[in-house]
Amino acid sequence: MTDKAPPEDDDLALFRQAMADVRPLKRPAKVAPSPPRHRRPRPIKRPPEPAPLETPLGLDEADTADSWHVPGLRPQDLRRLKKGAWPIEARLDLHGMTLEEGEQALRTFLAQAHDMGLRHLLVIHGKGYNSAGGRSVLKTMVTRLLPAIPFVIAFHRATPRDGGGGATYVLLRAR
Repeated sequence: MTDKAPPEDDDLALFRQAMADVRPLKRPAKVAPSPPRHRRPRPIKRPPEPAPLETPLGLDEADTADSWHVPGLRPQDLRRLKKGAWPIEARLDLHGMTLEEGEQALRTFLAQAHDMGLRHLLVIHGKGYNSAGGRSVLKTMVTRLLPAIPFVIAFHRATPRDGGGGATYVLLRAR
């Protein structure tokens, strides 16, 4: 047997030889970050006036808006709501309910979700194919009632994967 060093020692010696004349790089001077640019604020959309809830909802009018939000909602939050980017934390299906049952179920659902600290909801109201006149009275009720609920800060028609025109995303204020 020869007295040759193990291969690990040869590798280490070769590495040290290759790195013998290497010196650490000088650190560049730190650059202070530039001050943030101030952008002009965008005009705030005013929400439509909600229908008074003591009187019957005007369901014979044309379909109501598919989207609404409170003034001051961050634009990125509204974009995420429109895209359905938030995971849905709770769902309510109003199919088969009368207008009165649907309104009571929606009010209860929203109150319970808010009490539980949920923020991203889906309300399925249907497209009204089986309604008299082929219009969704439940959708009209939902879009008129939501702006009147104090802790609802936005809603928007759902994307096709979540029901499209037959469902609505709802964003609740954080507790």
